[in-house]
Amino acid sequence: MRLILRALKALAGLPIRTWHRIGGSVPAMPDAPDGFVPRAKYRIAFLRTLAAPRWRRAVRAAVVIAGFAVYFGMQLLLAYAIKQIDVEPMSWVLLTAFFIVSISVALAAAKPTFAFIAWLVVSPLGFIFLRLDFGAGVPAITFDRIVITTIAGILLARTLVERRRIKAPIPGEWLIGGFIAYTVLLVITLHPGGTQVKEFLSTVSERFDHIVLAVVVYYIAKAVLITRKQVAWAVIGLVITGLYVAGSAYYEHFTGSAWFSSFLGANYRLMYQDVGGGRAAGPLINPAATGTFLGITAFLTFHLGVVSRNKFVKLWCIVGTLAQLLACYFTYTRSGYVAAVLLLVLLPFTTGRYRKSYAIFALMAAVAGIVLMPIELSRPDVFRRMSQEKTILVRAVVTKGTLNIIAHHPWFGVGLGEIDRALDVYITNSGMLGGFYGRGVIPGQGHAPGKLLRPVTSHNSILTIIAEEGLIGGLLFVGALMALLAHLFRVRARAPATGLLSKDFMSLLIIAVISHIISTLGYDIRFFRYPSYVLWLLFALGVRLGEIQREEQQQESVDTEPAKSLQRVGGLVHA
Repeated sequence: MRLILRALKALAGLPIRTWHRIGGSVPAMPDAPDGFVPRAKYRIAFLRTLAAPRWRRAVRAAVVIAGFAVYFGMQLLLAYAIKQIDVEPMSWVLLTAFFIVSISVALAAAKPTFAFIAWLVVSPLGFIFLRLDFGAGVPAITFDRIVITTIAGILLARTLVERRRIKAPIPGEWLIGGFIAYTVLLVITLHPGGTQVKEFLSTVSERFDHIVLAVVVYYIAKAVLITRKQVAWAVIGLVITGLYVAGSAYYEHFTGSAWFSSFLGANYRLMYQDVGGGRAAGPLINPAATGTFLGITAFLTFHLGVVSRNKFVKLWCIVGTLAQLLACYFTYTRSGYVAAVLLLVLLPFTTGRYRKSYAIFALMAAVAGIVLMPIELSRPDVFRRMSQEKTILVRAVVTKGTLNIIAHHPWFGVGLGEIDRALDVYITNSGMLGGFYGRGVIPGQGHAPGKLLRPVTSHNSILTIIAEEGLIGGLLFVGALMALLAHLFRVRARAPATGLLSKDFMSLLIIAVISHIISTLGYDIRFFRYPSYVLWLLFALGVRLGEIQREEQQQESVDTEPAKSLQRVGGLVHA
């Protein structure tokens, strides 16, 4: 009975104790009002100020919860619709698409930076498992299109509603904007009328859309990566992606099966099986793209380990670097080695504060290469793959055909998406060199086959753009790349000497961009989405760091100006 009375007394006294606690937390200020009602209002106002941060967090949580609520509501409606119209084969894709839409809306509204970095990490996986094709000529539903357009739409709406000032474009941004406008005009001009709407949509979906999405990724990265810490997290996101791409490359190398065979319950053989169990490609589909990406992320991982003071982090970064470089080798593609080789050779000469670490790593890699290369080349399949002239000669034939196309259609090209037909006209025999796009889609599937054994691409990203869009489009695109690259050099000159995002990081970024562009001279990057995103993301990281540097310098000038004014006033008083 006494325990019950004590509990009731404690409950009765709880409001009084809470009131006294609130009153005690209110600071004793000279202008604090007297009287019960004025002081109560004063306390309520104080509590509102005290609870403001918690209120903001609650609002953000409510947005996320609302997103999940919308998702579950859409799930119920979609399940009912699927039951009514009986489209069971599409059900899982549609459910997953709506799930991603709702999650993207909630995250993009509450945490756009987190949403972007999360997309950056899982994009290669989403590209494989979420794609709904509606047939030739109709744009497909893909993971990247859903997430990128959602984040971009919310950021654009915020910019318009809050009337945020848009930064003046740099020369490279002007040029890429001109290239996109020129491409739109070219597509409309070459595909006029309503009878060719299906062909127009097919061209935009499979060719031009990949360029636009990559540029949209560039602007999203600039918008959401506000601080240096967020830029660093984007770099870490690339490293995480590189690690699981390396893991998939190991699986493909040692099993000879595609990486998703491990959990789909079927054996999907690799597309390229001319060496060992096959050339590892992983979620990026193309071995050259995979090798280039792993070469870049390996040195980003090494840079994280070099600048870290934690010995545990250093150890794991070294292990991760070696694992990614070995996975890069398992692609068995010469153009895929360009990034790793250039970074290994040039970084010791272009870095400053951390030059010693890069030089030691390059020396150790050279010694390991001298020892292991003869062993690997003693394998007949590896030696044949790395030394055969057939692929070089076939590429020379295809390149010659592409140059002939440019010579006969110099200014405006043959039209976006028309290079497959043009190569069939200008090439007599391309050997066994084919053009398999992302997800194994054959380029010539939409039109009657020509005289070649299989559809073929130019296997050169820059020449493909020039052949399809002429010298005007090619100069705009290449000019944009060169202008952005020159801007990265200017950012490097102003970067700090130490730290994760230092001059050495900018050197790594510049060499990575150059090597990425060089590697795309061996395949058409526009049909492999994630490598396109990575190239423009690297540009965005460098450009955004330059903007952060200017913002910090402006803030320092604002902070130092009052101090200078006080010094002048003090001098006048003493005088």
